[in-house]
Order: sequence, then C-alpha cells, then structure tokens
Amino acid sequence: CNIINTSGAGPSGTGDYITVGSPSDLNFAPASDEFTLSAWVNVANNEFGTFISKAVDATRQYQLHIGSTAGTLGTQVGTGVGAGLTDIADGKWHHIVLRNFVHPDGPIKHKVYVDGVDDHNSTGTTSSSVSATADILIGARRHSDNTDSGFRYNGKINDVRIYDYALSDDQIASLYSGSYNVTPLHGWKLDEGTAANAAGDFEDWGTA
Repeated sequence: CNIINTSGAGPSGTGDYITVGSPSDLNFAPASDEFTLSAWVNVANNEFGTFISKAVDATRQYQLHIGSTAGTLGTQVGTGVGAGLTDIADGKWHHIVLRNFVHPDGPIKHKVYVDGVDDHNSTGTTSSSVSATADILIGARRHSDNTDSGFRYNGKINDVRIYDYALSDDQIASLYSGSYNVTPLHGWKLDEGTAANAAGDFEDWGTA
C-alpha cells in the first residue's frame, strides 16, 4: 500500500498528496456526465480529509472525502452534496466508490458505496458545472487557489480508479470482489511507495 500524507491532516497539513493536473478527459460536467471514482483506503480513528478531488475550496467539480466527526463518506459534485452511512475510520481497508449517474426519475444524481454495497445516507442531486481549471488531487484538494492544498488526508490509499461512465450496482460489487476486470480511463495502483507529488511519479495504467 502507499501512505499518502504521512505527516499532517487538515488545511495546515504538510504531508504528501498527488497532483494529477487537469487532463481534458477528466473534466466531467457534473450535471450531465456520468462517471465513477473508486479507491481502497485505510483510515485510522478520528482521521479525515480528501481522497480524490477536482476542486478549489468550496468550488468543487467533484470530491470524495471523509468528514472530521462521524467517519463517514462525504461527496460534492457540482453544487450537490451527498453522504454515507458507514463509519470507515476503523483502521481497516475499505473499498469506496462515488458514482455520478442518471437517476431513473430524470436528473443526474450521485451516491457512495462501501465494500461493494450502496452506502448512501443521502443521494446528492448533482447540479451546475463549476471550475474546470482546478487540478485533480489524490489525498487533498486545492485550498484557496489552484497552487496550494488543504483538507489533506492522513492515511493509506491504494488502487485509485476513474471511469468515464457510471458503473452499475453489480459492477461496483464486482469491482470490490476483484472480478470486474475492465481497465479504467485512469488508474493509479500507488504501489511505488511515497514519491514526489506529481502523478508522473506513479504509473497510470488506465486506457487514456
């Protein structure tokens, strides 16, 4: 596994994170594009921070994070927010997913999954596209502008994937079990260990 951000959490943290940049194929429009983010994480008790983000502070194109109190997943896609039910801050490995999808009743919505199971406490209604210039970060989000970072995650993260479509419930369960073998658009196993904070220091094994 790879330990991202070993030396701090929160906006003033000084630990590691990975900068992916802002590739055009990951510039999803929150209110119209379907996509899926996934990762394996191991979160200690009382830790919090951002797992994957394309955001600058409160202006968030998409973000998957863990809150500072309940240990449950939180999301923001465009101006829509969602939340999970399961406390994953238990020092064990968990598979987490953010799915942005066309809901049967019409609008684009998003929700979270933990260990292959739908875990949403509230389904976020995704609305409005926001800043398309923010970098994608693994282990943090941009803080006051697109040159710094905040809300850093102090814990372990592995096998980050981004698919440019919404996986179904069955596909997410298969991804958790290891039987969904479709290569993502972008993926970082993060087996190289801690390096500098550029995505180029880690192999992207996706199709892009």
